[in-house]
Amino acid sequence: MESYVTRAAEKLRSQQSLCGALQVSLQTQLHSPHLPRYANAMTVALPFPTDDTRDLLSPALKALERIYRPGYAYSKCAILLMDLSQRGEVTPDLFAPPQRPGSDRLMKVIDTINQREGRGTVRLGLIPAVPDWAMRRDMKSQCFTTRWDELLTIRG
Repeated sequence: MESYVTRAAEKLRSQQSLCGALQVSLQTQLHSPHLPRYANAMTVALPFPTDDTRDLLSPALKALERIYRPGYAYSKCAILLMDLSQRGEVTPDLFAPPQRPGSDRLMKVIDTINQREGRGTVRLGLIPAVPDWAMRRDMKSQCFTTRWDELLTIRG
């Protein structure tokens, strides 16, 4: 979940957008009739529109804790950003808690370093460098129809 929220926040910042609410969902495999099925989602309104990874991650993890049920073989987890607006379009709520000072600068520095050095170089301490669920590519087919470096060659 942490990786999804981080990536979503990066996309928000690259588009100069802010998020006012998010939805967290998870589900089990639908095509395994012998396993118990479960699916649930929770929507959370944020106190102020933000693109700060920290401000998105905390409510997302709380929502996940509320909908997670042990004993199921989950196959899908998703984060959906809602109530999107462009930066500068939003009138701040006078009664909402203020955004963290320096948040914009910090996120900009993190994004700049990650663009230069590679995604995930700088990340929150909660986010693993290589998640356990990362895509496995050991059975990936060749791309000889779309990549020159994988073009089949015949030697005689």
